[in-house]
Amino acid sequence: MAFRTLQPLKRRAFATVWGASVVSDIGTWMQLTVLGTLVAKSSGSALAVGMVMSAQFIPGLIGAPIGGILADRYDRRKVLFRALCAQTIVTSILAVIVAMGERRAPVIAVLILIQGLFVSLGSSVAGSMQPDLVPQEELLAAVSLGSTSWNTGRVVGPAIGFVVERWVGATGAVVANAVSFAVMAVAVWSLHRAYPPAGKSSGSVIAELRFGASELWRTPGCRAALQGLVPMQLFLAPMMALLPIMSRDLKGGQGLTSLLSSSQGVGAVLGAAMVPALVARVGRDRTLQLHWIVTAALVLLFGFITAVAPAIIAICLFGGAFTGVLVTFMALMQRDAPAESRGRVMSLFMATMGPMYGLSVFGQSMLADAIGRQQTHRVMGIAAFATLALSVSARGWSGWKSLRPSSRSAASVALAAP
Repeated sequence: MAFRTLQPLKRRAFATVWGASVVSDIGTWMQLTVLGTLVAKSSGSALAVGMVMSAQFIPGLIGAPIGGILADRYDRRKVLFRALCAQTIVTSILAVIVAMGERRAPVIAVLILIQGLFVSLGSSVAGSMQPDLVPQEELLAAVSLGSTSWNTGRVVGPAIGFVVERWVGATGAVVANAVSFAVMAVAVWSLHRAYPPAGKSSGSVIAELRFGASELWRTPGCRAALQGLVPMQLFLAPMMALLPIMSRDLKGGQGLTSLLSSSQGVGAVLGAAMVPALVARVGRDRTLQLHWIVTAALVLLFGFITAVAPAIIAICLFGGAFTGVLVTFMALMQRDAPAESRGRVMSLFMATMGPMYGLSVFGQSMLADAIGRQQTHRVMGIAAFATLALSVSARGWSGWKSLRPSSRSAASVALAAP
C-alpha cells in the first residue's frame, strides 16, 4: 500500500512541488483555524465564523476559470508562480490588518476573499499541470499524496497555530501562511523547465469557457466526478468548517478546535494512503460506495454527539471516509480530462466545487444559528442518504462505466517530467 501511494515521489518535479505544498498547506491551516477561532470568540456567531471560513472558497467561481484559460494559453509553471507571488502579497496585507487589532468578520472576510481569488486561480493551474508531472497510472497515487499534503497541514497546522497564537498572537499564524506561499513559489520556479499547454487556446473568454464546459460534460469520467462531488460538497463537506462552533458547543476554545481539526486530518491522511490499494483490490465503484455511506452516517452521528471523546473519534473517521470519495473522484477527473483542454475542464470543475463549498458553509452556518449545530448535522446527514438512495435507484453508480480503468491509449497520456 505504501509503495503504491509513494511512487510519484520518485519523480523529481513532482516531489519538489509536493514537498513545498506540505509547507504551504500547514500555513493555510494555521491561518484558517486561528482566524476562525478568533472570530468565534469575538463575535459568538456561527454566521460570522462561516463568513470567514467560506471566504477563501467562494472566489473560485471567478478565479478558477481564469486560471484554466491561462493554463491552456501560457506556460503553466510561470502562471502558477505569479499566482503564488500574489497570494504572498495579499496574505502579508492581511497580517498587517490583524496586527492592527482588526477583529470584525466582514473586514477579515474581504481580505480572505481576495486571497482566495489568487488561491483558486493557482489551484486551477496546478491541477491542470499535475498530469504533466506523473504518468497516468500514477495519477491516483499523486492525487492521494496531494490530499495527504492538505491533511498533513490540517493535522500539524492547527497545533502549530495554537502555539504561535499563544506566543505571538493571531498575526503570527497569518505571517507564517504568507511565508509558506513564498516557499511554494520558490519551489515552482526551481523546476527550470516549461510546462506549455497541449493545444492552442485563443478564443474569447466566453467561448473558451463554453468549450471547456462542453468538454467536461461530454467526457464520461469528468461528468461522473462532477455528479458525484456536488452532493458531497453541498451536504457533507461544510462539516469541517463548523469545527470552531462545535468546539464552542463542547465548551472548548482554540485548543479543542485544533485537536478536532488535527484528528480529522489524521483520518484523512490515513484514508488517502489507503485509497490506491482499495481501488486496486475492490474497484473504484465499491470504494466510493463504502466511503460515501460512512461519510453520511458520521455527519448524521454528529447531530447526537455531546462529548469531546466521541467527537474526536468520529471526526477522525469522517476525515478518512470523506477523503476516500474526494481522492477517487479527483483522480478520475484528472485521468479523463482531454489534454488539449485540461486547464479549462479542471478550472470549471474547481469553479463548481470551491464556491459550492463556500456557499454551503455559509448556508449551514446560518442554519446552525437558526436551529442549532446538532440539528443542522442531522438534516444534512439525512439529505446525504436521500441523495444516495436516489442515485442508486436511478442506477447512478452502476451506470458510471467511467469508474472502471481507462481504455485510452498510452499515446493520449502526457509524458511525465523526469
